[in-house]
Amino acid sequence: MHDDRQDKPEASPMRKVGAALAVFYVAALLLNAEGLLRNAQRMAYGAPREYAIALSAPVAAFAGRMGVTKLRSGIERLMNETAKEVTE
Repeated sequence: MHDDRQDKPEASPMRKVGAALAVFYVAALLLNAEGLLRNAQRMAYGAPREYAIALSAPVAAFAGRMGVTKLRSGIERLMNETAKEVTE
């Protein structure tokens, strides 16, 4: 008799945690990409600013093409409306 479970071992808990963390950080990076780019553009001129822009500009462009920036704007709008209702 052949046991299929041995051919396809279940992913270890640490792999699952690592995958969840990777998804979290990628989502956080994409949701904050425009803000990171704006912050990089506000830095003093010099090599660190150019490096920060070189890293954040492609990520911000990708996030914009994927529509993640619209998602972020919608979340912010919803949070602002909720905060306004609570304070009134």
